[in-house]
Amino acid sequence: MFRCGCRLMRVVGGYDVPVPHGFVVANAQDAKSVVAAIGAPSVLKSQILAGGRGKGKFDSDGKGGVRIVTTPKEAFVNASEMLGHYLTAKQTPPNGLLVKKLYIYK
Repeated sequence: MFRCGCRLMRVVGGYDVPVPHGFVVANAQDAKSVVAAIGAPSVLKSQILAGGRGKGKFDSDGKGGVRIVTTPKEAFVNASEMLGHYLTAKQTPPNGLLVKKLYIYK
């Protein structure tokens, strides 16, 4: 079983299945750098072991766990509101799960 979507994408990509090329980051500055390198718009996706991340809510700002950003600065701001905060979704405990990493792709 795969513990996060980024591992699954690497394995599936080996079988000529098209998958988005992305990067895993653990801090907001790296998120800004990745978006500057790959261009915008880009997607920031919380890496937790639960479904429904897009519809979930963060304790920091009440927004979901999947976000589309249009600038590196916007990536930095959103990553700051996601990393180190708890995301509550349908498949998480009531208090949510701590987001330690983000997967960023174009």
